[in-house]
Amino acid sequence: LNACLMAADWPGVLKCEGRLDELMEGKTDEACEQTLFAFTSAHTLWGDELGAMGSRVNALAIVKLEKRRIEVLGRMERFRDQGQVMCNLAENLLPFPEIREESRKDYHLARNLAQAHGLVAIECNATLGLGRIAMLEGEDEEAVELFRHALTLAPLSEDNARGFELNALKMLIELLFRKS
Repeated sequence: LNACLMAADWPGVLKCEGRLDELMEGKTDEACEQTLFAFTSAHTLWGDELGAMGSRVNALAIVKLEKRRIEVLGRMERFRDQGQVMCNLAENLLPFPEIREESRKDYHLARNLAQAHGLVAIECNATLGLGRIAMLEGEDEEAVELFRHALTLAPLSEDNARGFELNALKMLIELLFRKS
């Protein structure tokens, strides 16, 4: 695995994935998180070269890896990273309507985690994601409420406040044009 990682041999890294449990056995949470991150990165980087069918298979593999990574980050009490991975995972599930409910669940978990630990940026990101889901499903009133909430959170965010504000405004404007 290490040789493949050093050589950026992503197909080689993915061949080791069948031994994931063995590779993580007896390791610290930090080492497990790094191993999971390596496999997720390999899927992401190699998946771009696989085309549409391969990207769907890759997306499902990434979901499994990221779910495990979320658990490890929680045990390590790295709540900001945990929330960010939850939001990233939810974002990656959005293109698949058949599993959009899973995306909604992950955004809700990230939002609850953020509220429990005072992570405004994660709460804002999760709220924007929930708004996008509501918008995709035609729940315009709920989407407007969520985007407005994200807009009020954005200036309080510990990072990317401007990006959150612009994203929320863009979504609100899109909803207004959709209604007219």
